[in-house]
Amino acid sequence: MKSGFMNESQSTLFYYGSEQLLTQLKAGKLDISRDWSMLEPYISFERWHNGNAQIITDQELQIGFRQEYEKLPENIRNLLSFDDFFAQRDKMEAQVRAKILRSRTTSVQGYQRSRVDNAGFLRLFSSALNHFGWQSLAANFSGLCIAINRHASGLQASAGRPSIVKPVQYGQQHALLVDAENVIPGAFQDAEEHKGRAEWRMVTPTNKIDQPTVKLQKNDVSEIYLSVHASSELIESVKQLVALDLRYRRTRLMEVFPDATKWRLTARPIAV
Repeated sequence: MKSGFMNESQSTLFYYGSEQLLTQLKAGKLDISRDWSMLEPYISFERWHNGNAQIITDQELQIGFRQEYEKLPENIRNLLSFDDFFAQRDKMEAQVRAKILRSRTTSVQGYQRSRVDNAGFLRLFSSALNHFGWQSLAANFSGLCIAINRHASGLQASAGRPSIVKPVQYGQQHALLVDAENVIPGAFQDAEEHKGRAEWRMVTPTNKIDQPTVKLQKNDVSEIYLSVHASSELIESVKQLVALDLRYRRTRLMEVFPDATKWRLTARPIAV
């Protein structure tokens, strides 16, 4: 079982939940969360940095230098790539920085909370053996973890509902500006010390939907994991779900338990 490293090409992601996750599986849909408190205090950036900070991020510098590059005559741009131009940044960085500061409408840049507040997310992970997932999201090893096909239709963008699924970046500079790679600033960032979680997020606009969900189709869930604190009632209910619900007939049941030799988790199949 792979359990520690981020792999952007991986085809299976893992979702943790309490016993209530079983209710969602029976309904064939996962509840999308809108509680972004996990981004605090960073998402409230402008509250903690006064006007003297005047922080200019690499993202802003890239945009500023791109604007200067586009001003060059075409014949020069044909000979000089942007990367080469940017490599010579020391020659005009002070000028670009001054221009960025003059263009600001406020003295301190911040995250656009309106974008975050109008979006929801699923927290997904690279492994079913994630201590944080089991302790914090699966009610201290008493809940469930499910393996979901990363390319399941419910996770993909569709007409009227754009969505993004990608890994979280840890300890990076603040990327406050909206662009094609940073549609909802802050949504895919976290602190460096959380890097071992190897988390992914699925983010989608929610607007005024009462309870947005991700629909699960047949065979989207390949495995269901239970762990050491799961009640006998939960275990039996999960076995019945797999036996009777056609959406999960091919789903394997797995048990997560402490490794006997090291401080880590391991997993084995559960006989149905």
